[in-house]
Amino acid sequence: MTEKISIWNMKFGGKMLERSWIKNVERDILALGSIVFYFLVIGRALIEPYILFVSQLSVAALVLILFFFFLKNFETYLTRGVILLACTGLFYKSYAYTAFTLIIFCLMIFSSIDLGSSKRKVLIGIVVGFVCLIPALFISHLIHTYFGINE
Repeated sequence: MTEKISIWNMKFGGKMLERSWIKNVERDILALGSIVFYFLVIGRALIEPYILFVSQLSVAALVLILFFFFLKNFETYLTRGVILLACTGLFYKSYAYTAFTLIIFCLMIFSSIDLGSSKRKVLIGIVVGFVCLIPALFISHLIHTYFGINE
């Protein structure tokens, strides 16, 4: 008996092609929380310059670095995703944009779990992201209040 050959059941390197493209899409979605993407967002904000936005992202990044020295077992992609979600949502002040980024963030969570991160690491990563936001938003508020910088 001959086996029906289709693109969905072809094996490449012992992996099924169907599952392979899903994993690639999941990795791409999770890359929205990468260090490279995070600094691309900061770099874009520096062009205008958007001082409050840059200060939020920079302070959150510094706090995240401190967390990384003391707490190693958390999903850093999701931590940066939380920071980017909150800071860009505040920056654009658009419900449509925030809803879109929330959907993307949910996809990041599901992708992270499907790619093998434990639910504990995912949860800790999300919590650390919110904790990093506290000093970031506080300092940007101080900049706004005391230096009169508006955006």
